[in-house]
Amino acid sequence: MTSCAQPSPVSYESGANSPADQLRPPVDAPTLSVQSSATLTNGIKAISVCALMLLGCLVLFAYTFPGKLKLDTVHAKDFVRKPAVPQFWHRFGPSHLEGVIPGRMKRDEPKKIPEHLDYGPLDEPNCMEYTKVLSALRTQIGSLYAVDVPGEETNFSYAHLSRRPWTEQLKANFLWAVNLHVPNKAQRTAYFEQLMSRQNPVAQLPRFAHAIIFHPPEIREYLVGPMKAPTEIQLLRTLPYQKRPLGTIEYEALVDFLAIQCTQLDSLLQEVYGASYFREVPSAQWRLGSNEGYSTWLSGNGTSRCQTKFDKPNAFGRPHCLMPTFTSPMTTHEAPDRRRMWLRLMHQVIAFIQHPVDIQFYVDHTSVDPNEWFLVQIWFQGHFYKSVGHLMKAWKDRQFRVRYRPFANLYGGDIFGKTGDTLEEINPTSKSSGSKKSSFLGSQWMKNLLGRTKRDTTQTPGQTSEKPSVDNANRLRIKNRHVKYDLWDFHFTVRRDTGLRFYGVYFDGISILAEGGMDETATVYWGWTPFMRHLTSLETMFGVGAMASELAPGLDCPESATYFPVQLVLAGDVGPVEIEHGVCLFESTVDPPGAPVRRHYEFALNPSVEYGLPTVTENDHTNFGFGAPGRALTVRFITSLFNYDYLFDVVFHTTGVMEFAVTPSGHIHVDAFYPWPEPNRFQPVGLVQSSNAFGFLSNTDLLNFVIHHHLFHFKLDVDVIDQRNAFDVVYVYGPLSLNDSQTNLQGPGKTDPSLPPGLWMTKKRVKTEMEARFHTKFEVPAQYLTCAKADQFSRSGPPNLNCVALVNKGAIKTLLSDTHTEAFAWTR
Repeated sequence: MTSCAQPSPVSYESGANSPADQLRPPVDAPTLSVQSSATLTNGIKAISVCALMLLGCLVLFAYTFPGKLKLDTVHAKDFVRKPAVPQFWHRFGPSHLEGVIPGRMKRDEPKKIPEHLDYGPLDEPNCMEYTKVLSALRTQIGSLYAVDVPGEETNFSYAHLSRRPWTEQLKANFLWAVNLHVPNKAQRTAYFEQLMSRQNPVAQLPRFAHAIIFHPPEIREYLVGPMKAPTEIQLLRTLPYQKRPLGTIEYEALVDFLAIQCTQLDSLLQEVYGASYFREVPSAQWRLGSNEGYSTWLSGNGTSRCQTKFDKPNAFGRPHCLMPTFTSPMTTHEAPDRRRMWLRLMHQVIAFIQHPVDIQFYVDHTSVDPNEWFLVQIWFQGHFYKSVGHLMKAWKDRQFRVRYRPFANLYGGDIFGKTGDTLEEINPTSKSSGSKKSSFLGSQWMKNLLGRTKRDTTQTPGQTSEKPSVDNANRLRIKNRHVKYDLWDFHFTVRRDTGLRFYGVYFDGISILAEGGMDETATVYWGWTPFMRHLTSLETMFGVGAMASELAPGLDCPESATYFPVQLVLAGDVGPVEIEHGVCLFESTVDPPGAPVRRHYEFALNPSVEYGLPTVTENDHTNFGFGAPGRALTVRFITSLFNYDYLFDVVFHTTGVMEFAVTPSGHIHVDAFYPWPEPNRFQPVGLVQSSNAFGFLSNTDLLNFVIHHHLFHFKLDVDVIDQRNAFDVVYVYGPLSLNDSQTNLQGPGKTDPSLPPGLWMTKKRVKTEMEARFHTKFEVPAQYLTCAKADQFSRSGPPNLNCVALVNKGAIKTLLSDTHTEAFAWTR
């Protein structure tokens, strides 16, 4: 990823554990290293004993202090950046990782993009537009903090704000997001129709920005534009401040808040887990704004287990360090005016999401003053405690039995393919806190993975490896994200909040879809611990597009695919960025892979030869066959939403089918499990009777892989021919769909008129959008049809058969209560 913005790093005191130093994105920069041995070339000879002694000292020093001689990176000023939104998640990863996440780098000037890959009118704001919008907003609001581009620090730059105490940062006006305000449907339709009719010139779509600002005590949304030269700033709406998403500033302050709690709990953490909190003391931002005074947290006492001397350098990370993760902030029925969340600790290792410990904190962070935050509860090994003091007293008084849970690697070897390597045997890696020269595609784990596959993993049997030529008008043409393929014609983009989006989809010159794409994804968990019972994640809070993962040719898409850059404004503390390989497009044979999309062979009813003599019958026409290859164009986008990666495919079949598909991957959440389940409300009613009630158990530790429910909400604005459409619902019934004791008597060949038929269907034309809603509380299968109205054709012509069927291949009945889904009622 690249951007026009310069970095604005938070300043940390010498000796403090900077979270930005824990995991920096790889950067293209030269590296220098000192080797532990030397080889003399033919033209060089040792000329003195002193030189030999000096060489010996260097060798001894190299073997004695290998960590100190590892690569010190030469920093490329214009290629350093802070991690992407949400920054707090990437900051706390293992410090020894190399090339696990693609580098997202910043640059001063955008590079020249080939015409067929260039951006379109529906793409998110670019660097210049971001700068213009930010300048216009500052004239309206005044003190508005955000990253300045091209990186010059001002009094209202995020870099300036980030060095101030948390109390000041949380009370400041802060730019959360700048997105494209999508033109209305009438404007888009007129634009697409001009393109379809090849009118010249085509009037360009207006480009306005939708800006979201944290403006305590409220959230403000503005319309600003035109972005090229803003002349209009309109306040669209305000929202309660407690409804804001969790941002970097607030989460960093919560990390400091936990540092204070965990310092008091350190003896317990060390005894039970053999580890300490990854931050020994709160950051300078907390200490400067703390009521307790700066000197209170000037330095740690040196007893923390999370120190370099306890870590054996390895590719897994730092098992002696505990880092926090969070549930989404919640406003609950029991505390409707409060902002609270559960946080738990995990070992700071690769796949940290699968190495939790069983202590959790329920924090009230409603106030914008961190000094007013407080612990509501602490959960430790199945019991709740009111405070740190309450837990420590119970532990010292031996009021409960402690289960010791030191770090246990969930995997037998290196998850990157070094099977058989133990934690201690993995070769040390660089400990340099600076950015390293590392390419995602050239990293060792990627080489190992591609080496094991021995082939392009995206190719399927019978799949063509031929890249559709953008110069061949008969197959594929691309310009400004406007794609023409076979009979298809469409525009695509990537939205910051919702990811891959399509507009103006036509097939054979006929309108099919005005807009299509995912609007929201929700993941619902449940488990033994309060953390899991509160973990319901609505991913657009963090941005499905903002968490875009750069695509790896040969792994995520065929090497021959066409790759498109994606521009986004991630957040006010990052600024505009560009992902070089954000979307890929390729042609293949699909569904099923390598097979025809349709085929049939009919055997002859009578043989053509009988007793050695040709026969002449009236049934010769029965001997025939046909087939059609299943060729299609796939547009692919991948987002990494914390522990899950979602692969989004939109497939344009040459038969006229448009398919939306989602494939989850990544790491499943795990939860602590106990052989003595805590008493809870589920036990008396007999609903939880098995240790597998909330997921399957691990065979290496007392952990269970948590039961969860993925839900995806797609918006499909279907316009068949034009916007004057009708909507039909087809219901399919069988005997068991009736509440009748006689229904099970039905069978093949039954003619009893008193019994229902074996199968039948009804078709209902609905009159309102509420009637046309998809239902997940269904009792019988339903088919949804969007049809062009009859008056769109000649009345003397054939009856209207122009319908688009909406087929949900993944339809399941909802298992959640209406109370649970108040924030995402679309799941009902």
